[in-house]
Amino acid sequence: MKRFFITLLLACLTLGAFAQKHFGLRMECAEYEENDQREYSLYSYTDEDGTFGYYLSIAYLSQPLSISLSDRLSSTISRIDEINLFLGKEPDEVYASLNELLSLLGEAPGTTQEFEGRTTLGAEALAPGTVTTRCTVVKRALEGKRLCFVFPSGDRIVEADLTKAAIKSLRSGFKFHQKIYKK
Repeated sequence: MKRFFITLLLACLTLGAFAQKHFGLRMECAEYEENDQREYSLYSYTDEDGTFGYYLSIAYLSQPLSISLSDRLSSTISRIDEINLFLGKEPDEVYASLNELLSLLGEAPGTTQEFEGRTTLGAEALAPGTVTTRCTVVKRALEGKRLCFVFPSGDRIVEADLTKAAIKSLRSGFKFHQKIYKK
């Protein structure tokens, strides 16, 4: 009888832990990586006040210092600069935002548009408040057309590119995610 009550108590405690709402955690929907320098992620995020939304993370990985003493002994210091664009609260808004980015790629090079985004606090938590990022359509030699986002990261200004392939891959990954996790 004593075992039964202990088991029941542990089950209730476990159920209570899973029933809590988790704030400040990213729930990945789709990811895409290019050239070991650019990472893109489409995820849902809930703020501490309960505000829910889908975000597009555009991250640029830089390695300012890499030391290699031998084949076995090497060390690298890397930094990830990231901007998170708000795509919407509903899946339809996410598709519309991604389609807007795709249509922006169809514009002439030099076309500029501003987007609201959020930076990270570290450990993947989003900073409160928004920052404005400038997006310009650029055509790079041998790389083709892409969207170049310029945003503040700490005490410096960072550029990160978003390609058509990345947008399409994230859109199809999000569509697949929505089929699996229907509300």
